[in-house]
Amino acid sequence: MTTPIGQNKISFHGRCIQIKDAQWVCHALNSTLPHSSTTRMIPAFKKIIYKNPDLVPTQKKIFNMMNILDALEFMKDNFLLNLPNAMRFPQHQKHYQHIINAIKTILFLSNSRLRSEFFAGGRNIRSILDTVSKYKVGNCYEDARLSELVLLMNGVKNACTAELQIRFQKDAISHNVCVFNRDGSPFNGVINKHTIIIDNWAGKIDFADNMIKFYRNQCKEFFDIPDDKVLDIWPIEKFELKSDIIDMLKEKFPQLIFKSKSRQFMPLLHKNKP
Repeated sequence: MTTPIGQNKISFHGRCIQIKDAQWVCHALNSTLPHSSTTRMIPAFKKIIYKNPDLVPTQKKIFNMMNILDALEFMKDNFLLNLPNAMRFPQHQKHYQHIINAIKTILFLSNSRLRSEFFAGGRNIRSILDTVSKYKVGNCYEDARLSELVLLMNGVKNACTAELQIRFQKDAISHNVCVFNRDGSPFNGVINKHTIIIDNWAGKIDFADNMIKFYRNQCKEFFDIPDDKVLDIWPIEKFELKSDIIDMLKEKFPQLIFKSKSRQFMPLLHKNKP
C-alpha cells in the first residue's frame, strides 16, 4: 500500500489562514533545513529484508529502525559472499543493484556516529538543530519540535509537541506532532474545533479531527490503530526559551521568519493575546 507519506508534499489549499500559515512553517523548514526521515523508510526496508531471506537472518522480527539498521549491516556484509553468484544471472542484476543502492543510502544516512547521537534522543534545541543540519536526518520528534520552534519564533506561544497514543495502550505506537489551538488557548489534550496538528513528517496539516482520520485510514503501514480504540493526542513537551535565545535563532535562521506587508502571521492568535 502506498500512502501520501511517501512524497512529503504539502498543498497550500488550506481552509483557514492558520492552516495556510502552518503549511508555510513546513515549507520554510523543509527548504531551510532539508532532511530525510529514517522511520519513513521502514515499510520499504521491511519489504527488502523479508523478500531476501538469504541475505538477512529472518528469525529476528523487524520492529523499528534500529532492527532495520542491524539487518542492513548484516546484508551489506553478506552481499560480499552472495552477490557474485547472484549477479551471474542477468535477470537478477537489476533487482540486486536496487537493493545495494538502497542499503548504501540508508547506511550513509545512519553511519555509526550518527546512530550514537541521533538514537540517543537528544531533546534540547541545540541537539535537534545539530542532528538535522549536520546529518540531514530527522524523524517525527525532530519535525514536531522544529515546527513548534518556528511557531514560537513567529510569536505563537501556545504550540507544543504532542504524542499520538492509543487510549489505555500508551506505548502501542510512537509518533510525535506539533499541536496548537488557533484561538490562542493552550492545548491540554482535549481536542476541540480550534485544534490544529502540524505533522511535517507525514507532510500533512489539518484540524485534529481530520488528522485522526488520516492516521487511521492512510497510515496503516506505520501505525496499527485498531478500529475499536480511541486515538488520543497528548502534550508532552513545550519550549520555554528566553528572548535572547529566540533572537539568536532569528538571526541565524531568517528564512524561518514570516514576512508579509499585508498581514500578521497567525492573525487570530495575535488577536486573542491578552
